[in-house]
Amino acid sequence: MSDFNDNIPDEMTRVLDSDGVPETSEPSLTQQIEKEILNDLDNFNEDDDISSVELITEEKQENLEEKLMREVEILQEKLSFEIDQKMRIAAEFENFKKRTQKSSDLTVFRAQSDLLESFIPVLDHLEMAYDHAQKSSNIESLMNGLDMVLKQFNNALEKWNIIPVEALGKKFDPNLHEAMAQDESHLYGAGTVISQWQRGYILGDRLIRPARVVVSKGPGPSENTESEEIVSTEKEISTNDSDLEE
Repeated sequence: MSDFNDNIPDEMTRVLDSDGVPETSEPSLTQQIEKEILNDLDNFNEDDDISSVELITEEKQENLEEKLMREVEILQEKLSFEIDQKMRIAAEFENFKKRTQKSSDLTVFRAQSDLLESFIPVLDHLEMAYDHAQKSSNIESLMNGLDMVLKQFNNALEKWNIIPVEALGKKFDPNLHEAMAQDESHLYGAGTVISQWQRGYILGDRLIRPARVVVSKGPGPSENTESEEIVSTEKEISTNDSDLEE
């Protein structure tokens, strides 16, 4: 019993008696009957008829059994009620999950429909420009059509808060840029983006795709240095030629 009580929290041990049985404000039916039987035994005299005492004890035992059966029935009814309540709650929660999933799917479908509605006209104009290019050799007209399609596409991106990543001439930012190569540059200092291979995009405050860029590694040899090296090389060649003539 000591091992059992050791595993019970302090709050529970305070309400347990010495036998590990929960203490209650009122004695149980069994305790009441036992108390009555003990009282009868205490009041029993030698002159009393033993059979009468046994009869009283049997009657009280029967009463105890009847009361216990009634308690069992009450507890069974309570248990059935609790099980029914739990099943109802589980069913309601399952229905709630289904409604939530259906609502989420509907929201995603509407968002996708609105997005496609913005970009389908761009595709229409692109197909028109393609058909026109096959039938006409007017390059200027074709360029005007492609320029219109490009503007329409950019407007659709802007409508959905999708903006391009600024790259050219900006300091290389690993959070926005992906370095594909490094090159010398006299126009930009080291660590500056000097060209862009592929444009990046941002949706709201989240990066959709980084910009693929070429980063400056600083200026190369200066023109004066190159000229001096050329002059020095020419002098060496001239000196070697003179030595050969001699």
